[in-house]
Amino acid sequence: MLKRATDGSVDRLNWLIDVSGTNRNELRRLSGLKGPSIYHLFLGRQGLRAGTWANVAAVFGVSLDWLLSGTGRKPDTAQVLRSVAAARVRERSAKQAAA
Repeated sequence: MLKRATDGSVDRLNWLIDVSGTNRNELRRLSGLKGPSIYHLFLGRQGLRAGTWANVAAVFGVSLDWLLSGTGRKPDTAQVLRSVAAARVRERSAKQAAA
């Protein structure tokens, strides 16, 4: 059974969702997460693979350290928006290439 995280990572994840204008389903697509992983992130479950968190951090253009532990400076909103926009372009390009 996965335990709940109490380190604030869910608060940081929710902040990123809010400032970026994304939602859980879009984040799941952009980060390539499968199955219940996205829901475990928002429930604050511990025991998820580091790669899961790394994929999410990459979508938002934030460091894994900041996302998981809050270490370092809070990301700039404009940086987060640029990173999400780039992730959306990559997703569209991948879909077009597959078609």
